[in-house]
Amino acid sequence: VSYWSCHMSPDATAREAELAAAKGFRIHKLKAFPEDVVQQVDAVTRATAGIEYAIRLDAEGKFRTVAETVKLARQLEPYNIDCFENPVAWRNLSWYTLLRQKVDIPQALHLTDPQVVLNAVQVEAADLFNLSGNVEVFKKAAAIAEIAGCPIWLQTGGLCLGIQTAFSAHLQATLHN
Repeated sequence: VSYWSCHMSPDATAREAELAAAKGFRIHKLKAFPEDVVQQVDAVTRATAGIEYAIRLDAEGKFRTVAETVKLARQLEPYNIDCFENPVAWRNLSWYTLLRQKVDIPQALHLTDPQVVLNAVQVEAADLFNLSGNVEVFKKAAAIAEIAGCPIWLQTGGLCLGIQTAFSAHLQATLHN
C-alpha cells in the first residue's frame, strides 16, 4: 500500500510525506509534472531523511518524450525512485522498451486491458504494472504479468477507502505477484 498525493508545491508535498512516513508508509506515489518533479522529489527526500522511503512518480504521460524522460531520470538518479509510472503515452510501447534500455529507473504501465499487458510483455516495455478494472480483468492481467516475472499492484479506483480497500486487499491476497 502506498501513500498518494496530488500535485502540490514541493513544500506542501514534503509536509504530506512527513505525515505519510509518520503513519508508517514507505512508498509515496506523486503525480509528477516535468517542470518541478526534481524539486518535488528533493523536498520529499529531505522530509523523510533517515528512513527508507521510496517515491513512485506517476506522470500520466506528461514527460511527453523519451528524451525528456531520460533527461529527468538522470537528474533523479541520486534519489530513491521506485518507478516511473506512465512517463510517456502508454500507447507507444516501443518508447517504454527504449526507456528500459536507457534508464535504470523501472518503468511501470497503468493498464486496464489484459491484451495490452500481453503486448507490453512481448516487447519488454515494462518492469511492473499498475492494474485497474474488474476482478476478471485483474486476474487475467495479473496472470500475464506473473508469467513474465513482473510485479503488479492494483488500483481499484478512487481513493480506495473503506470497503474498496478491503476488497482490494482481499483480491491482492489471491495474486502471486
